[in-house]
Amino acid sequence: ENGGVLDRAEVREEVKALSQVERRALKSLGVRIGAFSLFMPGLLRPEAQAFAQAFAGEGGWRPPAGVSHAPEPAAPPWRLAAFGLRPVGRLIVPVAGLERLDELLRAAPRQAGAALLSDQAREALGWSAGETDQILRALGYAPAAKPKAGEPVAWRRRSDKAGKGEPAGAFGLALRRPGRPEDEAPAAGPAPPRAQGQVAGCGPADLERRRDPGRRTPPPAPPAPATATGRERRVSEAAESCRVDVWLWRARFFKTRSMAARFVEDGRVRMTRSGQETRLDKPSRAVRIGDVLVFAIG
Repeated sequence: ENGGVLDRAEVREEVKALSQVERRALKSLGVRIGAFSLFMPGLLRPEAQAFAQAFAGEGGWRPPAGVSHAPEPAAPPWRLAAFGLRPVGRLIVPVAGLERLDELLRAAPRQAGAALLSDQAREALGWSAGETDQILRALGYAPAAKPKAGEPVAWRRRSDKAGKGEPAGAFGLALRRPGRPEDEAPAAGPAPPRAQGQVAGCGPADLERRRDPGRRTPPPAPPAPATATGRERRVSEAAESCRVDVWLWRARFFKTRSMAARFVEDGRVRMTRSGQETRLDKPSRAVRIGDVLVFAIG
């Protein structure tokens, strides 16, 4: 129906639910899950396009090369796909160009977690500044700061376009879905106090009461205040903290630690600690028990 090209945003939930076996099966069938599109690279070859265009070019209609404005009335998706194009906002854009855009954004230098898209990168795509701005905004990107004349624009993908977050995981950190207060999960507090290394009801006092039920056991003496050395304090803090990329990887939100680190570098994780929210852009930032992480995966 769509000529072998789908907007990934339209099937985000379906793609997210695919298992690795299903992804490999799609790949074996010639389907590529790109950054912005699901498409079949084989249909973008010149010989395949020439065959499809014989049926799509009714009335002699042919879109201009590169990026152009969508025709009026709108052309059906299968007709655009025959020319290797797909609609993006009010423009029609080559599918291969969108994937090249993703590669340039990933390779671009970072500024506060946002990608700096230079004029050289934009010219490599063959797009004008106005076309690039329209395409990025239609794909869910926004400038991270007010653009300045003569300087490259830093683009960051809006988290509300990326899907919903995941429930709270291990390590006592509470995660919440962005933008929906009713779905927020409270931060996990410390575990209730118990005897060290013992299950409730199995300590020495419990055993003594079982031998003599009428005996009243005096309350335990309060522990003497301990003064920890600087090294002991550092070791204790290290045991209760963890790098944010390591935690995201160990909590199984990402398959590899490098994927988790790239996700953090993109500025897509926000942390709330003691009522203060900050955006994380370094994978080495430490997270502790009681912190609240907010991010979206899609």
